[in-house]
Amino acid sequence: MIVGRTVVLSADHAELVPAEARISAGVPNDTRDFSVENAAALALRSEVSARYNADKKAKEGRRVASANEIFDALATGRQQFVELVQFVREGRLYHLDGLLRLLRLTIADRSAKPLPLLQHCAAMTNAPLLVFAPPINANKTPLPMPGVQTLAFPISSVATDLLRNEVDLDVWLDSRAAQLEARVLSQRELLNNIASSVAAHFDTQVRKEADMLRSWKSEIAGVDSDFATHYALAISSAVRDISEPILARRPT
Repeated sequence: MIVGRTVVLSADHAELVPAEARISAGVPNDTRDFSVENAAALALRSEVSARYNADKKAKEGRRVASANEIFDALATGRQQFVELVQFVREGRLYHLDGLLRLLRLTIADRSAKPLPLLQHCAAMTNAPLLVFAPPINANKTPLPMPGVQTLAFPISSVATDLLRNEVDLDVWLDSRAAQLEARVLSQRELLNNIASSVAAHFDTQVRKEADMLRSWKSEIAGVDSDFATHYALAISSAVRDISEPILARRPT
């Protein structure tokens, strides 16, 4: 399994996992041209932002945030990503909830108007949001296998031997992420559901996808963690990195 830029090996005993593993050749069918989808995602963000601005009015008792305030919020969020990713990597896993909350706020908040914070700032500067991923797709047809559980969330801010395809963040968020029995979730749906179950509030009805990620364990860089942790770290690291060039283009 690929987690971010890391190959995760599973075995009955830790000593069976080799100290070093190399990929000697490329993965079959590992490249795909996403230029059309990337251009469409960029255009859609600009369109949504333009419609919002044309019809924008503050609710009673509120005012419209300035461009400077919006970019300040992203700058604050990026610094939080820097620190929280480091804390969680060091094994301070009590920061995981905060990292998941920040992820949803920054890239996947369905209540955000006009767009989640990072996409809003990108639209204000007409900037792309490019990450690297495998040849993903948005096919939500379930695999016809009883009891199946699948998970895919490889993502990186830079190209790697395994992640060669330059794809817009929103295209990645709409791609297939997980299947739990007959239910298939996109990355956006999975992130919202996990953040809601784990980080937003205490829910007495636990989602199956949260149970799935918590039940899968592995050790990376000497830290024994569940896959909710690996999931948050992989996406947060990419979001942290691609936020920087957006902030560099902030309006003056």
